[in-house]
Amino acid sequence: MNPINVFTPSSEITDPERFSGRTHELDKVSLALQTDGAHIVIYGNRGVGKSSLTNQMCLLAKGNEKVLKLLPTKPFIQFNYKVIHFKCDDSVKNIETLLIRLLSSHEHLYQYLPLSKAEEKTELGASVGWKGFFDFSGKSTIAERKDGPSADTISHFNNALRNLIETEKCSAVLIAIDEFDRISDKTGIASLIKSSSKEVKFSLTGVSSNVKDLLNDHSSLDRAIADGSIEVKPMTYEDACEIINKAEKDTEHKISFSEDARKYMFQVSRGHPFYIHLLGKHALLEALRSHTEEISRESCEIVLNIIALNNHAPTQEKSYKDAIGHSYTRETILKEFAKRDEHEIHTTEIYKKLSEQLSLESSVISVYVGHLGSEKYGSVIEKTQERYYRFKDSLFKAYAAARPYLLNKGDSDPSE
Repeated sequence: MNPINVFTPSSEITDPERFSGRTHELDKVSLALQTDGAHIVIYGNRGVGKSSLTNQMCLLAKGNEKVLKLLPTKPFIQFNYKVIHFKCDDSVKNIETLLIRLLSSHEHLYQYLPLSKAEEKTELGASVGWKGFFDFSGKSTIAERKDGPSADTISHFNNALRNLIETEKCSAVLIAIDEFDRISDKTGIASLIKSSSKEVKFSLTGVSSNVKDLLNDHSSLDRAIADGSIEVKPMTYEDACEIINKAEKDTEHKISFSEDARKYMFQVSRGHPFYIHLLGKHALLEALRSHTEEISRESCEIVLNIIALNNHAPTQEKSYKDAIGHSYTRETILKEFAKRDEHEIHTTEIYKKLSEQLSLESSVISVYVGHLGSEKYGSVIEKTQERYYRFKDSLFKAYAAARPYLLNKGDSDPSE
């Protein structure tokens, strides 16, 4: 294999042979796929591998032998789903838009619409256009809806699914919606799922710390997702090492990672596979350039500086720079918060430590913490209750903890 691609920070895992760990989550996916009336919700922090798990779920639903071998418990049925896999983008504003995107795509449900061209133009609405529901400028012509998808759209959607099942002679349909959190108005998703036929199963994947926040309101779906609510947590050390082991195997063991390097990579990544892949890739590239056979902890530390200086994690780097601005004080506070393992960080102890470190009163520290929670500085942390804060994005938290200092003590902006 091309050594550049043995680690893949730029994309989720599609090949089951490169998928690492997550046996418990895969087992829950398998159970939900076998359970009548159960639908699936995959949620967790950014960068923990939700999309990679979703990819394996889609393969499993089709009966992929490689994924079946990963399961700790053999299924009681033979999987024969027809899978409709769709990844949301920012143009999908609501459930109406989502359904029309599925209906208008040849890759998804378009070919199963039981309509002639003339009928389709009339019934789906001439205003939305024949090709793709966009006008000539490329803008969506779908009106914003505040009450969920229209009855006509739902009817077309259900008719297409029925036609799909009859045409493909499959046992069931899995509709897997990835990056579901990007849909701002989710009104109607609960009623759509509840009204679907028993042959149709939905899977919703998105960034969230809990199911309720992902779906906005899941109370009416409690029973439907009881067996399919799957939280993807940060990886264990053993699972992280499995990623590294597979990468070493793909290099035919010409390059290896020392035990200290592995522990350092896990410490820096905080169990986020994105960072294991990012740090692993650049450490491997540096080893190839220097003709080194074993990657040490010291090599990984150097590579971490290279990643930050060369902007190899641009989204997190921008958030980091926006948060600290030109203030060494704010950078110190940010990094101290990021080093804490708690999900919600109590300020009493951390303020005392920062006051001693920065020679500032706690009241002044509190002002700077307020900066980090404001829109001006990216709102990277938020107050959850009195004296408690948490990071909005745990992937950014890991980056902030690991990134070398950008500013020196003398660089603090005196106006802040």
